[in-house]
Amino acid sequence: GKHKRITSLERAVQLDAADRGLDVSKRLEEVGLVARKSQANHVSRHYTPRSVMDQFARGRDKAIDAFRSRFGTLSKGRVLALPAWKAEEQSFKCGQKLVRYVSPEGHRFD
Repeated sequence: GKHKRITSLERAVQLDAADRGLDVSKRLEEVGLVARKSQANHVSRHYTPRSVMDQFARGRDKAIDAFRSRFGTLSKGRVLALPAWKAEEQSFKCGQKLVRYVSPEGHRFD
C-alpha cells in the first residue's frame, strides 16, 4: 500500500483524510477518535481504538443474535436457499473444511 507502518487507527484515519483532501480534524471527530468538549466545557467522552472495536463487536453480536432468534443458525442450506447466493468449499489436508458464502454482489463471507 501507499502508507507503511501505520500503528494506530487514529493515524490511519489521518492519512486517509489527507489523501482524500478532507479536513483531518473534522474526520477524526466524525469517527469518534478525538475528545469532544460538551457545553459545560469538559471532556464528554474520548474514544480509544479499543472502545471503538468493543462498540463494533457489541453491535455485531446484537445483529447475530437478532438473526438467529428469527431464522436460526446460519447454515450452508439456509444460505443456498437465498436467491442468487452461492457457497464455495475449500478442503485442507488436515480434514477441515472452509465454507465461504458469496452474495449476489460478489462479496465473500467466511
